[in-house]
Amino acid sequence: MNDNNVMEEREEGKRYYAVFVCIDYVGSTKRIERWGEEEAGRRINFYRDTVDRIFENFKGVEKGWSGEGNFFFFFYSDKNKAVEDNAVQAAMSCIAELRTGINVEIFVRISIGSGVIKFEKDLGRITSHEISLTGHINSACPENSILITENVYFGLSEELRSKFKICGTTKRDNVLTFLYPAEKKEKINKDHFLDKKEDWGKDYFEYIKFIESSNKTLLVTGVRQIEKIPTLDLEEGFFQLRLEKTERKIFDTDIIKKSEEEKKFTKRKLTLPSSNFIDVLKTDKYIVVLGDPGSGKTTLLKHIALIYSRGLKKVYEKFGFEKCLLPVIVPVSWIYSQTENKSFVETISDYYKIQGIENTKNFIKENLDKGKCMVLLDGLDEIPAHQGRFSIARNIENFMRRYSNNRFIITSRIIGYEKINHDSITEYYVSLLDDNEIREFVYNWFTAFEKKVKKGMPENAIKKIVDDEARQLMYSINEDENIKDLARNPFLLSLI
Repeated sequence: MNDNNVMEEREEGKRYYAVFVCIDYVGSTKRIERWGEEEAGRRINFYRDTVDRIFENFKGVEKGWSGEGNFFFFFYSDKNKAVEDNAVQAAMSCIAELRTGINVEIFVRISIGSGVIKFEKDLGRITSHEISLTGHINSACPENSILITENVYFGLSEELRSKFKICGTTKRDNVLTFLYPAEKKEKINKDHFLDKKEDWGKDYFEYIKFIESSNKTLLVTGVRQIEKIPTLDLEEGFFQLRLEKTERKIFDTDIIKKSEEEKKFTKRKLTLPSSNFIDVLKTDKYIVVLGDPGSGKTTLLKHIALIYSRGLKKVYEKFGFEKCLLPVIVPVSWIYSQTENKSFVETISDYYKIQGIENTKNFIKENLDKGKCMVLLDGLDEIPAHQGRFSIARNIENFMRRYSNNRFIITSRIIGYEKINHDSITEYYVSLLDDNEIREFVYNWFTAFEKKVKKGMPENAIKKIVDDEARQLMYSINEDENIKDLARNPFLLSLI
């Protein structure tokens, strides 16, 4: 029986992120032969009643029984974001109760996947590639265990994530899977998984963990002197930039002295039309982001890499996209220093190798070939000589044409930018902060800072501190137009 509230909250034909659970009774086909009709019926009724009750308690809605198998859907919403946790906890509870609630243990296989699907009131009509894959890998699952896909794993809380171990990469779709309990791994159906020599799953997993850990920290500067400077999660402290399309020629400026660049920032009007960077991501596949020092270009790339490293649900939640790409973030200066006798892919792989992440070349190349990468190249202007910038810009153009099915974002300061000549590329400036954005930035910054510094303090007490501090800072900014001009740059604002 399905929760009417869960069903009524969904709009027919609209697309939603969901987690789907496939559960199947192991050995049910010979139940009458083994136990007799009456006992077999008792077991089946107990099995179905238990599964239905538990999944309903965790807000799962059922597709309907087919034989002794069923699918349950957990739909993401603002009120129910922990859909992966709910699905896994329901699955664990089922295994526990089915093992103890009847004289003889009932064996089940449970597989869990996720994706963005088109909602139908008749759940039996909902189809998707991800649902099909979830059903497909169920037969690979050992009895009384749970097999989950990588996007389900990345959506779990740390506590539940720690209970799963890498199982292997599926032959179908090359999806990394995780198993609970870990000791059942030797009993998996290996026909569904790549051979160890072909399976780069562990290397891929280490890479994703590195991308997440190396981009999650927001550096705290200015505002106050304290003994221990806290680190903030970039996802929480990130301020959404606005971007404006370039409409005038950008000059190469070797003739402009470096000291002049550092002394003053490019002056632009606040009246130019601009777009939220998420809207830009939705409309443009190849993007150049130009901005003054401290305007947030590098932080933007780090934020994008972080969100993609945290799995499909996070990508859907933050950006509204239905696919999770492999984030590849590299400084342009590194590529320039290495590409003379190497391919672009080898250079990228070597960059991660010196970070301690081995064997990235094969899976990065595979994802590039399939158009499944978000390539983030930071700091085109950081190549000192004009000829060097010209050379690396041409290399980037060739790389983009070779792997044109992927997405590319390149950053540069306005001064020192070497134009990327690609038919479909769009150049944007980072917009200066307007008065409302300055205020929003200040409140966001103080909120993230105080929550970290005063962890455990009641929310209303933290809010009062934030309101007082933000009000004082905004008064100082509004009193002096020179300070306000500086505050239109995010980095300088964080120093005030």
